[in-house]
Amino acid sequence: MSLSKLRLDYFTLNRTTHYVHVKTKDERIKLINLLIKKGYSFTQTSWADYESCIETRFPLSIDTKNKTIGHMGNVTCAACAATSRVILTIDDFLNHYFNNTKIY
Repeated sequence: MSLSKLRLDYFTLNRTTHYVHVKTKDERIKLINLLIKKGYSFTQTSWADYESCIETRFPLSIDTKNKTIGHMGNVTCAACAATSRVILTIDDFLNHYFNNTKIY
């Protein structure tokens, strides 16, 4: 199965929470600021605030239904998501939800 077919299948599962891998701190800041401009806010958990979402190396957790931003909390969670192939690249996420928006 091709990677593009796999990604298409991912989006057809009607997921509302997406895990997005962001490579650099600069990209992470730009993505979070874009989401805030689009009306997203941070989850109500005490550890998922603006600064922790920027400083963490774990994938961001973005809920497109409730418009919330958070991040994975530990290596085990991130490893399970990677093994299950549910972590998206920033470009895949932006292309699907924001019509080819670029943050670069």
